[in-house]
Amino acid sequence: MKRIDFPKLRTILLDAILKNQSILTLVERAHECIGLPIICFDVFFRVVAYSFPRPFYYSHWENLVANGYAPDDVVVSNDYLSYQQMMYALGKSQIFDWGTSEGFPQACGPVMSDGQLIGYAGMMVEGTDPDDCVAANNMLSQAISVLMRKREEGGMRSAEPRGGFSADKLLIKDGISPEQAEYFAQTFPKPYIFAVLSPKDANVLKLQYVRRALCGAENATIGCLSGENYLCLLFYGADPSVCFPLLQTSLEFIASRHALTGGVSDYFTCPLEIPNRRMQAMLTLSVGARCATAGRISFFRECYSSIISYCAIERFGPSACILTEILALAREDELSGVGYLETLESYLGHFHRHSAVAAVMGLHKNTIINRMRKIGEILGQDVDDGKFADKMLAGINLYRMLERDGVLPAKRGTA
Repeated sequence: MKRIDFPKLRTILLDAILKNQSILTLVERAHECIGLPIICFDVFFRVVAYSFPRPFYYSHWENLVANGYAPDDVVVSNDYLSYQQMMYALGKSQIFDWGTSEGFPQACGPVMSDGQLIGYAGMMVEGTDPDDCVAANNMLSQAISVLMRKREEGGMRSAEPRGGFSADKLLIKDGISPEQAEYFAQTFPKPYIFAVLSPKDANVLKLQYVRRALCGAENATIGCLSGENYLCLLFYGADPSVCFPLLQTSLEFIASRHALTGGVSDYFTCPLEIPNRRMQAMLTLSVGARCATAGRISFFRECYSSIISYCAIERFGPSACILTEILALAREDELSGVGYLETLESYLGHFHRHSAVAAVMGLHKNTIINRMRKIGEILGQDVDDGKFADKMLAGINLYRMLERDGVLPAKRGTA
């Protein structure tokens, strides 16, 4: 089994750094030294440099080089982001010989700069000692990091309006000064919509990749990662009359493709509101997931009543949020099995129309009329009174949430 000449490789890498050579030159010289195929690409799967005979026997690297990058459908279908997450989580090179790499063992690892992931480097093993390959790839990654830093800083610089602050970083700050808000508004026209996306698998590389796909002047969007679980996005110049349907379609596609969930704020016009709208989007994300809304993306307008209800439950506790009238109907249902609470819920939700409730519940209209009369007797209230009906509808909504979350207090003994 071949061994790598580390003193020679170290000299080549150090020389490349001192002379500020291109990454391509560094990779080519390293390839001449160790005799193994090498590739380097950035976090968006764009090829930075490579050195191996072509056409190459490993189709994934060959296609990367042929296109200059990996298309989105290739990244998704081959689960590239999961491989990169493994490299990022370990923080150094490792041998891959499974999945798309099965039968083609290679040492691959992250290229880091100031604690941030900026790319990946890999080399085929090809009969060489695997431990040597891992050590050599780590050395190569460190050298590439030095040479990539300026390149990445130029290509990934955050949008910076006047005032010397990073506009996308404002998306995750808890406070914005009036001066920052003024500079922001001059660069990014109102109105705005705030969105938060989150992966189910806590894959920070996935969020970085999605950020690249969504952000840019062509999409009128800026974005910033908040930790490893959230991608914060601000859509500017968002015409409310047309933006929400288009935004929903776009985000639903991205969310479905990358197994994300998301929450979207209402639109707003003042940059000073960004922290509050971030919270609005976060609440929408949380409540939308708990309520299992239709799509992966939840909108504040659609979740408004549920958000208010959950906030009340969190503030006052489950027991304090259930009306005694609701408990009385629930207790009567438990004893009789009639379904008074369901009937009242349908009645209030169908604008007090007996025939509509009967059709939905598959019962005779007279049955609904009799049930509603009985409900009035149980509650001692006129269920057609507007204020009482509104209170009951809100109370039923809270009760259903607690029922869905499995935190209802005991039904018996309270009326």
